[in-house]
Amino acid sequence: MTSIKPGGVTVGELFATEHFELEILAGSGGLDRNVSWTHVSEVPHPELWIDGGELLIANGLGFPADIDGQARFIVALDEKRAAGLALGVLGPDVRPQTLELADRLAFPLLRVPKQIPFLSIARLVADLNQDHSQRRMATHIRLFDTLRGGCDPAQAASFIAKLEEISGYQLFLLAPSGLPLLHQLKEAPPWIVEHIEGPEEELERQSYSLPGGHAAPVPLGPRTAGFLVALERPEADPAGIGAVRHMATIAALLISNLYRERELERRRGAELLGQLLVTADPNQVERLLHGTGLHAGPICIASLRGADDVVDELHHRLHDFGLPHLLLGAEDDCYLAMEDVPESLEAIINDLDLVAGVSAAFSPSANWALSRMEADRALARVLADGAGAGSLSRYELADSPLEWLRADPRALQALSDTVLQPIAEYDETNGSTLLESLRIYLENDRRLAVAADALFVHKHTLAYRLKRIEELTGRRLGRMDDLCVIWLALKAAEAARGSVPGPASSVALNQRQG
Repeated sequence: MTSIKPGGVTVGELFATEHFELEILAGSGGLDRNVSWTHVSEVPHPELWIDGGELLIANGLGFPADIDGQARFIVALDEKRAAGLALGVLGPDVRPQTLELADRLAFPLLRVPKQIPFLSIARLVADLNQDHSQRRMATHIRLFDTLRGGCDPAQAASFIAKLEEISGYQLFLLAPSGLPLLHQLKEAPPWIVEHIEGPEEELERQSYSLPGGHAAPVPLGPRTAGFLVALERPEADPAGIGAVRHMATIAALLISNLYRERELERRRGAELLGQLLVTADPNQVERLLHGTGLHAGPICIASLRGADDVVDELHHRLHDFGLPHLLLGAEDDCYLAMEDVPESLEAIINDLDLVAGVSAAFSPSANWALSRMEADRALARVLADGAGAGSLSRYELADSPLEWLRADPRALQALSDTVLQPIAEYDETNGSTLLESLRIYLENDRRLAVAADALFVHKHTLAYRLKRIEELTGRRLGRMDDLCVIWLALKAAEAARGSVPGPASSVALNQRQG
């Protein structure tokens, strides 16, 4: 265990105070640990209330009697960088194995005689640390004085450097992913990233102490926007966990300004993506994408569904991973255009419990409307399969026989109307089902008897319907050219009318921007 930096009274100095009559039970190798404060507690888990540097004083009522319990008690205090443990005489006996553990950790374990009031030890520590406390108070004031110049995200690097100079720490401002929260900030060593990762409910406890420093979460609204990690600098006198928490508060102001900029960017991106998904001149796409980071490609479009208000969290998570993107949606569903980075997209979808359909990768100059349809079809498949949250389906060639027919929705509708309109009008006028009969007949590979059974009619009835279709369209179902046109018209009708469920129809896209 690294000794706490100079700046106050040590455990050894307290032991040397003769009228306290303290007894060293174990851990004499850590007598040079500084005592910043004293903390009196009888709760079973006092480490939850310790910041680091405190000497815990207890009668021992909360100290476990069993070997494993005593070991966990000592290790937890040492991990939170407590200065030591001073026990009274009312608790259980300290096991030999516990004494051996304290020696190995160089964690001071003291015995306080019955006649010595705990308050006298606390007063002496406070008196001896008075100058040190005053210096730290001055440091805290200087930290908050940095706010006079404002918190501009564009000046984040120089702002963090100023906090480092005042606090005596090397600072890292990280997103929950472990990446720097802003691109101009330095990256943290891998071991720090591993330390702040963990179950969300445990981050609050885990984040306040780490080897050689502290890490404080930076909450902003309902989410943990990031972490401020502070590592002690050997040549400096670090200002303590209190200063780290103050700097986390200051960082929250910096991040709130960053979030406002992100919101403006999201709204501009929604407007642009709405334009690209409905109609866009391929010759203008490169100009429209300038500055978004998506102009080079390849990119993909994802059709996403999730919990209410997931769009904002998705936008921040993509930024946290440093992924250029455009996002269009509202409430629980949205479209996302981003670089085709499958691993990152899968991680985000799983983390946010989304269900996603993803288009094939395409060049930015290609047809965005068709890629949106691909994403919708992939989403329809994963929903039809009953897949749960965190599921993703990529578009495949088998999803649509129109894959090779590069047409926009208006062209598909035109093809459908030209070929099938006479049949549709006849059905509407006469209450018949010629169009449905045609579809079932073709889907069953033109096997008359099988299709008739599927329609619950006699095969002669179906044959009559097919003859009537030929008369209405002027096309023969036995002629390959005519048959291909009719089949493609049927599939174009399906695609054009949006029969596949997706976050939004092409008509509604412009109504949902922002």
